[in-house]
Amino acid sequence: MSDDTLDALIVGSGLCGLAIAVTAARRGLRVRCVGDGQAGASLANFGQLHSGAVYAPVLPSLSEACWRERSRWYDLTRPVRIGAATGLALFHSADAVDRYLKAWNRIGITASEAAPVASGSLPPPAAAFRIPDYSVNLPALHTSLVALAHTAGVPPVLRREVTLRRDPASCLVSIAQNAPRAAPRARMLVLAAGAGTPRLLARAGIRHTLRTRRIAWGRQAGTRVRSLTYWLDGDLLALSPDLGGTRVVRGLAFSGQWFGRFFHAAI
Repeated sequence: MSDDTLDALIVGSGLCGLAIAVTAARRGLRVRCVGDGQAGASLANFGQLHSGAVYAPVLPSLSEACWRERSRWYDLTRPVRIGAATGLALFHSADAVDRYLKAWNRIGITASEAAPVASGSLPPPAAAFRIPDYSVNLPALHTSLVALAHTAGVPPVLRREVTLRRDPASCLVSIAQNAPRAAPRARMLVLAAGAGTPRLLARAGIRHTLRTRRIAWGRQAGTRVRSLTYWLDGDLLALSPDLGGTRVVRGLAFSGQWFGRFFHAAI
């Protein structure tokens, strides 16, 4: 390969792609991000910065990774925090409290008991704990990460459509180079295109098991919350402070129907 070949080309210019680029550049690799310029999840999701506390009993490996890496980007995310510095985990069930406490203690996640007060239109919980999660302003965080990438020596993002090519002989995946304004050559290709990844793979004829789904959320008028707040038994419901009021999301439906009625009424 020629000397101008990159060490890594990252397909995706959101929070994940830029963070990968910064990490690689700091280790001395020649990297570049390529993106289509569309506002994906990095600018249009719920805006939670996770410590891993919410996932602890159900996805322990993910929870441990979140907790282990929590301090790496703290200085970057602190200026874009919205609301209180800690979140709230709320419970109706004593069994659920015991389950989460055991998982937090095993991983080492810091959680302290708080007064069980009502959140929004919901009744007071039986138990509440402060956890090190908080809400962030996503556009501001993305802008900060773009600036950090520049400081780390990552060139500006290439605004290009990308087409993957799979070599049938070697099964290696690369960027198709026969299109006008093709992306630069690279020794390594990193896919960080979020919800666009299944489409990229499918167009290249690569079989995969990836699926995308939308998590319904909206803004609730007339209610203010100071802390990113999760109900961790029944339906997983989260409320979060936002520059435009309060965000409400219903993530995973486990049981109970009244959370769903509240959510649809809220938005």
